[in-house]
Amino acid sequence: MDSIADEYVCPITAELPLDPVTAEDGRVYERSAIERWLKSGRQTSPVTNNPMGSRLLPSHQVRASIEKLVRTGTVIGYKADRWRERIDNEEMVNMWRRRADAGDAPAMVMLGTWYHCGKMGLEKSHEKGFHWCKRAADLGSVCGQASAGLCLVGGKGVEANVAQGICLVSAAAAAGAEFAANWLGEWHAQGMYGLPKDLNQARYWFSKVVNGSCAYTEIPGYRNRAAERLAAIDASGATTAPSSSSEVEPKAYDVYEASNLLESIPAVDSVQRNCSFS
Repeated sequence: MDSIADEYVCPITAELPLDPVTAEDGRVYERSAIERWLKSGRQTSPVTNNPMGSRLLPSHQVRASIEKLVRTGTVIGYKADRWRERIDNEEMVNMWRRRADAGDAPAMVMLGTWYHCGKMGLEKSHEKGFHWCKRAADLGSVCGQASAGLCLVGGKGVEANVAQGICLVSAAAAAGAEFAANWLGEWHAQGMYGLPKDLNQARYWFSKVVNGSCAYTEIPGYRNRAAERLAAIDASGATTAPSSSSEVEPKAYDVYEASNLLESIPAVDSVQRNCSFS
């Protein structure tokens, strides 16, 4: 029966579409995929490479047919499993979006994290990620402050405003955000973003991460990183900023690397557990 499902598979994503549309070439596509194709300036069919206009028609009947095939077990295997997974993700995102729209700060942080990482079927967008995390920060969310502050410092998804960003990151670190405390330690260790190169301050913030005194430990990896940096500072024997970078080997960490660690966030459980009270 997979041959039946193959008739509906999007030529771009190679998956059964959740939001199928029919393009002017007569083929059915996932809406987001064909829209990206057209927005990139292409004026040809992805299948035939012949000239094609930009009009897209919703294919409600195709969606109903796909759903019936999958839910009745007529189609099984990877394609069906992936379609169910994406449906579940869509429902989960809609639930959290309703909560965020109603003013729930943890839900805003959740949506922001998913947008930053391109998870749960959402297209990766630092602009939307910042939007939701900043809304949460404005409501006093510690996790929202940490994420929005980092974006402002690095100009990720928003025009850079280092002073405002450091204020938010500092507030989050003081409130116990491991994520934020690590970055304050790093910035002080290297004298970044206008902060003085101060190993005492760096040691203070790294120590908070390493000794487990931070209440918000939402992102894996920071404790090990902080331990490495703290060990390097202690090994140097310095109590003030070293006279040369060789005394404490600098790490090529900057604000943009945070997105790499964000990729390791579980879809729901970790962020919900650690930020639900922020």
